[in-house]
Amino acid sequence: MNGSPKTGRPTLRLRQIDVWALKPLAACLIICVASLADADDVRITPIENWSTAFAGDEVKVGNRVTSDRAIDGTLRWSHSANQRTIARGEVELQPSGDVSATAEFLLRPVELHEGVIFATTIRTEFVPRGKDTPVTSQERTLWLFPRDPLAGKAEWAKALDIELFDPVGITAKRFDDLKLPYRSVRNVAVLNDPDQHGVLIIGEGVSLLRNRSLAEILLQAAAAGRRVILLAPTDGSLPLPGTEGDGLPEGIVPGELRFAREHVIAEFDKRFDAVAWQRTDNAIPSSKFLVESRRSRVEAVVTEQLSAWPWLEVRFPNNRGVLLVCGFQIIQYSGHGPTPGFLLIRILESLREPEI
Repeated sequence: MNGSPKTGRPTLRLRQIDVWALKPLAACLIICVASLADADDVRITPIENWSTAFAGDEVKVGNRVTSDRAIDGTLRWSHSANQRTIARGEVELQPSGDVSATAEFLLRPVELHEGVIFATTIRTEFVPRGKDTPVTSQERTLWLFPRDPLAGKAEWAKALDIELFDPVGITAKRFDDLKLPYRSVRNVAVLNDPDQHGVLIIGEGVSLLRNRSLAEILLQAAAAGRRVILLAPTDGSLPLPGTEGDGLPEGIVPGELRFAREHVIAEFDKRFDAVAWQRTDNAIPSSKFLVESRRSRVEAVVTEQLSAWPWLEVRFPNNRGVLLVCGFQIIQYSGHGPTPGFLLIRILESLREPEI
C-alpha cells in the first residue's frame, strides 16, 4: 500500500489540468467576442441618399464608416450586375471624426441601349488596418438610366400639343434640349382660351406675385377641362379650389384635391430618387406650399418652411380637367441625375387622355 489518502495529490492534479485546459478556450472566446463586437460596432452608410445615375457617366460614390471606436483601414468596393463584377477596387479611409471616416470612389457605368433602365449593385466592405477579412459590409442598388427620357416617344410628345408660358426662359431651353415640341405663349390673357385643348405648362421659376391673375386663370382652365401643369413657382399663392373665393364659377368644385410630399415621386416610378438627387446636399430642391387663410379666402402659399407641401393635385373628373402643381425643381436640376428629366415625362404621361 502507498498510504496516500484518496483526497490528496490526485485531486490537486485534476484541478491543474482543468485550469490549463480552459485557457485556450477562454482565449478563443475572447477573440470571437472581440470579432463580433468589431462587426456589430462598425457601420457603412452612403453619404448621399440617391440611387440613380446616367449610364455612361462617371459617378462619384461616397461612404461613411462609423464605429464606437476610432476607425482605421480600407474600404473595398465592387460594382456588379446580374452577379457579374463590372469593376472593383479599394480606397483608404479618411478620418472625419473620432469615430468616423469617409471614402469616395468613382464608377464608370457602361452605356445602355436607349429606353433600357438597368439595376446594378454596389457592395462595400470595411477592412481594418492589418487585417485581410472585412468586419462589415453594405449593399445598395444603383439604377442606370439612359440619357434621353423621350427616346422612342416623339409622336406621343407631338400629340400632347403643349403650350408653354415661360417668362423665365429656362423651361423652354430644357424642352429644346429634350426635343420636346411646344408652342410659346407670351400673353397671360390667352392662357384660358376655350378653343385650346392641349397640355398647358407654366415654366419653372414664374412669379405668381408679378403675374397676379395667373393662378386663377390656371385653375379656371383646369375646371374647364384642360390639363395644366404649374412648375415650381418662386412666390405668390394659389386659391384653394372648393373654398370660398376660389374664383371658379358657382357650383364648380374639384372631385379630388391632394397635397403630397416627396413620396409622390416614387408613385410615378419606384426606381426614381424620392429622397435626394445628386449634388444637392442630400435633398430634393423644391418650392413648397402652405395652406393659409388670406383676405377672406383659403390659399396655397409658396413658402420656405420645410414642413410644407411640394405637390398639389386638383382634378375635375366630370370633364377630365386637371391642375398639377409640381414644386420639385425638375428643370433647374435637370442634370442632377436621371430623376428630374424622367419625372417630367412621367408627369406628362399621367395626363394622357384615357382611351374610350
